Amino acid sequence: MPGAGLIKTVLCLFCLGMFFPAVSQAGGVVWVVDLDRALSLTSQGKAVLAGVMEKADARETELRGLAKEIEILRKDLTVGGMLFSPEARQEKKRELKDKMRSLRRRQRKSLLELNQIKEDALAQLKARMLSLLAEMASAHKVSYVFKAKDLLYHSSGVDVTDRLVHAFNRFEQGENAPKLN
Repeated sequence: MPGAGLIKTVLCLFCLGMFFPAVSQAGGVVWVVDLDRALSLTSQGKAVLAGVMEKADARETELRGLAKEIEILRKDLTVGGMLFSPEARQEKKRELKDKMRSLRRRQRKSLLELNQIKEDALAQLKARMLSLLAEMASAHKVSYVFKAKDLLYHSSGVDVTDRLVHAFNRFEQGENAPKLN
């Protein structure tokens, strides 16, 4: 739906306009966290992204090999095309088109698979991070935790992303759930 992001932002601002006065009057605490950045900065998030990059590099090598075959076929048609019989030339053209189609299909498939691998691995990590964030927010009597990307503006004083990353790394290494000071 076009404009869904705008509608979501306007709705979020409307809700914030309603909630922040109540929060400030009740003495509540508000946190903001950038989950995407937090995931990419954690030790495990970096490991996941590195693993995806390794797979991407391996697939890139495979795709380069196919692209090289296409280039060789293209040169054969350009340079030696006149030496081929019309049927052979037509067969080379068909082979070139098939290989080009195959390359595009493999590129799309590879991109989709890599994105899915990344999303699956990060989803597990994100679930653990959100669980830790919920425990910490509860321990600190936080009234609301918002995603930073849904806000047009927030004070840096309420952004707990870096502290969440530090706490998550410590928690994943087996230490007790740390507190965000």
